[in-house]
Amino acid sequence: MDLSQLKLRFLCFLIFFQSLFIVAQTPVKITGFIKDKKDALPLPGVSVYLKGTVTGTVTDVDGFYSLAMPDSLDSVVLVYSFIGFKMQEVSFQRDSINRERFYILMNRENGQN
Repeated sequence: MDLSQLKLRFLCFLIFFQSLFIVAQTPVKITGFIKDKKDALPLPGVSVYLKGTVTGTVTDVDGFYSLAMPDSLDSVVLVYSFIGFKMQEVSFQRDSINRERFYILMNRENGQN
């Protein structure tokens, strides 16, 4: 085996392992809707973020959110925060996500539910 064949094999080996790394980093998406518990109306503008990180999103006009869960984590805690409502923390396990949409009902502060 000459040097050029050895270099070609090494290059193929590196490309193969790089492609495995890229596939392994594909995040799982946590998606769902957030509604007011009192009247079941969607809540636009709710902050949703991974606890302990700066990764987050905000719900749209229909109360919908989508947030990527890094492959390096088997579980996460999502924090839901909105003015006038009690902050909530919900734990998610990677196995429980499976393309489901999660429905979160937020309680108003001051016992207005």
